[in-house]
Amino acid sequence: MKKLNLGCGHNVIDGYVNIDVQELPGVDLSLDFIKNKLPFEDGEVSEVVMYHTIEHVEKKHHYAIFSEIRRVLGIGGELFLSYPDFFNCVERLKTATDDDRQFWEATIYGRQLVPSDYHVCVISSAYLLGILAPLGFAEFAVAEEDDGPHYQVLRCTASEKVMSREKLFYDEVYASADYPFKSEGD
Repeated sequence: MKKLNLGCGHNVIDGYVNIDVQELPGVDLSLDFIKNKLPFEDGEVSEVVMYHTIEHVEKKHHYAIFSEIRRVLGIGGELFLSYPDFFNCVERLKTATDDDRQFWEATIYGRQLVPSDYHVCVISSAYLLGILAPLGFAEFAVAEEDDGPHYQVLRCTASEKVMSREKLFYDEVYASADYPFKSEGD
């Protein structure tokens, strides 16, 4: 099965199909996956990694991108996302010395070296789980990236069960043991 490295930029990985919107050295497939479907069959992929990519994509595209990733991932396939945890970065920026301030601003806003190097949205683990769970992702684990606690890595797997947003909301809020009003079927 194939492994994909989406939005790889210069960070190509051997053994993966390295995909980026820019034609860069080592990029196997130049594709704007915001505008185009991934050219793979349903369930053909075993792993997708997106390292420091999703924060560069407007939120209005996230649902479609993750839906497409879920489509190509086989059952049990893994998705790995790394991203700057916005809220952690803001807390560190608030207490940064002048020497560290530029680093924390770049972590929040992107390095801004080229047009695609801007962070255009706030990313947090809670936000990502809220999108991924209804699309059929499960077994979530979040850990700190090796570069520090301000960067997170989220790992999840493609499951068989796709849950509607309504069902997820019900399960999270209304079906809890301490919620006094349950529906007839509970």
